[in-house]
Amino acid sequence: MRKTEIVRAQNKRNGCDTGTRGKKVFLSLIVLILIVIFVFVVLRMSHQAKKQNGINEEISKFQLQINRLEGENQDLNELIGYLKTDDFKEKEAKDKLNLIKEGEQMVLVKEGFLEEEGISKATEKETELVVHRENYYYWWHYFFSIK
Repeated sequence: MRKTEIVRAQNKRNGCDTGTRGKKVFLSLIVLILIVIFVFVVLRMSHQAKKQNGINEEISKFQLQINRLEGENQDLNELIGYLKTDDFKEKEAKDKLNLIKEGEQMVLVKEGFLEEEGISKATEKETELVVHRENYYYWWHYFFSIK
């Protein structure tokens, strides 16, 4: 045998064949490239997952805010509906303008009368009965009557 054949035979036994060595280096390089690509893809996917979680949290916050505002809107619509009723208008006219309906009489009770005397004694006392007069009458006496 020749010397080169002997060296090749020894290299084959040791696993150091030049042809297989090149193949091993090439395969190692391919595996390294695949690992780098895999790591890159995993990092991108984790970044996208974090982004998606942030967006989902923001959506849930906005959904809660929408639900709260819709509830407030419904409450305000109910209030508007009540304010448009005749009962509310009548109550406001009685409370703020001291107006009464035809056929009704206004009764005035002195302040503190019920608290001082108690409700049972209030029936024994006289109550002042005031007949309702037109609004201009009250204004006239408010400005021009001497007390």
